Amino acid sequence: MKKSWMSFTMAALIGGSLTLGIASNAFAADPHVVSAGPQHQSGVQRAAKTAQIPAATGRELYDFHFFVNHNDTPLYFSPDNVFNELHRCFNCSFPVPGAPAEFPAFGQHLPLRPSAFGICQDAPVAAQPYDPSHVIRLIALPGHFDGEGSTVDFTFFNNVSGPGQGLLILRVQAHVTNPRIPDEVNKRFAEAEWKTFADQLGNNLFPHADKRT
Repeated sequence: MKKSWMSFTMAALIGGSLTLGIASNAFAADPHVVSAGPQHQSGVQRAAKTAQIPAATGRELYDFHFFVNHNDTPLYFSPDNVFNELHRCFNCSFPVPGAPAEFPAFGQHLPLRPSAFGICQDAPVAAQPYDPSHVIRLIALPGHFDGEGSTVDFTFFNNVSGPGQGLLILRVQAHVTNPRIPDEVNKRFAEAEWKTFADQLGNNLFPHADKRT
């Protein structure tokens, strides 16, 4: 029997099995997630906006910042280390089924198929990696639940000022064009999924990276 996104919505909103952990102060609350609040705005945002890539279309759905951790400890590795690791093995860290083992080429089709609560959806994307800027953009293809032309940008950078200066951060920013899923459900699932990405990446970086910043 085909399951609808309504059941997904009810499971997420009633079951409450995904926990939102955005903290106003990253070091006072959750070592996994860092907000772009006033105390981090200058350092985080200045570093995160260095990528020169085409402007995203659609409306912004979310903008998350995660520490890249190893065993709950934030890391000081560089974005170059990140891309070296992702080139070594992409789907060792990227958590969505359908991701390739090899780092995706520019324009490569990725037949992603994320799942939550036993419900899977097709999420085909075209990859646009910008290695020098330490950005990977995924552009939704026809049939994606966020709507064709939606984007998710993954940007890696070191915090440049304030608490946690030098720590490695993953910023994930999504713009959607015609989503089929309620925003709050979409954001809850995405936050959990991209935190997994940051954590798996940190665990892979630690044994494989050959240098630190």
